[in-house]
Amino acid sequence: GIIIMQLFLSLLNVILATEIAHKLFNNHRVTLISGLLIALDVPSIVFANTLLTETLFTTLFMLAILYAIEHFKKSRIKELLFSGIFLGLAVVCRPVALFYPGVLLFLLLFLSSKDKKLFLVKIPIFLGTFLLILAPWLIRNQVVFQSPFISTISNTNMLEYRAAGVYAVKERISLSEARHRLVLMTEQKFGESKNDDPIGYIRHQSEQGVRIILSNPGIYIRNNIRSTISLFLNPLRSTIDLQLGLTDRSSTLKQWGNRGGTGLLSRLFASTSVVTIIIVLFQMLHLSVLWLAVLIGIVKTCIEKRFLSFFLILLTLFYFAIIVGGPEAYARFRVPIVPLLAAVAGYGLSLAVEFLKKRNAKI
Repeated sequence: GIIIMQLFLSLLNVILATEIAHKLFNNHRVTLISGLLIALDVPSIVFANTLLTETLFTTLFMLAILYAIEHFKKSRIKELLFSGIFLGLAVVCRPVALFYPGVLLFLLLFLSSKDKKLFLVKIPIFLGTFLLILAPWLIRNQVVFQSPFISTISNTNMLEYRAAGVYAVKERISLSEARHRLVLMTEQKFGESKNDDPIGYIRHQSEQGVRIILSNPGIYIRNNIRSTISLFLNPLRSTIDLQLGLTDRSSTLKQWGNRGGTGLLSRLFASTSVVTIIIVLFQMLHLSVLWLAVLIGIVKTCIEKRFLSFFLILLTLFYFAIIVGGPEAYARFRVPIVPLLAAVAGYGLSLAVEFLKKRNAKI
């Protein structure tokens, strides 16, 4: 039943991509191309059939962005209200968007700096509705754990992925071995039972992770660059075989620390079905077209001074690169921004088609 609902939400995400493209560029061809690009996005299809938060989060996140765009077009308060509500719901669904209001606030300040209602009405309404949605969850955690937190996942990731990635490279061991060692060391240093003070242990995890990262900043930066490339450019692979029933566990081709393994292609063919390899090749073609078109769209929006489109896409990409950029990053975490990418790519491809038409007409 949940999967069926997610499939409907996945279809809604295609519509949201076309609506965002329409609001930003007001061109029929752009909207059609945008819808086609997200409809053919393999990770979006796969995770709509998986019991994870990606599909619902994408819907809520894109609704927040769509209403924000509508506000910039019409300058009405109600669109800003709805944007804050949907962004708050998105954070409750997945905390990765917790600091994204900063992106929309930057756009508000940059694009509406002369609006007299900005500081007295618009910003308080946007932040107020956003925080109002989060309030019940914060209050609940204060009552249960005596700490008003949104989520503990960032603390865990700091140790078991960000710091573990650094430790794996430094000690020349696998990421899984690095995670195992760091968890054991952290538990020993904490002393008390982590079940007696779960919040204290979570904070201790984060502190230990930060200490390892700060002692090896060069490795951390290199890891983050590698992870960002994986987030934005790598096709989805192992999850497809898992979903098709061709394997009983997901796997990764990445090797963070141990250098004695086999080559990338050898690992690919040894652990991947022919069907998935074909799907991977299709994704590589799709991603090549998508990112080339995004690049064209970004450059053109800058030249045409379409600052809403230009800063919205660039700041969103930068935000996800910073927030998600760790050894845990892969194609799954790209799903929420594909509708926005598709909207800008639709504009880029439309420009390319128009250019080719004019060139052929001259010939």
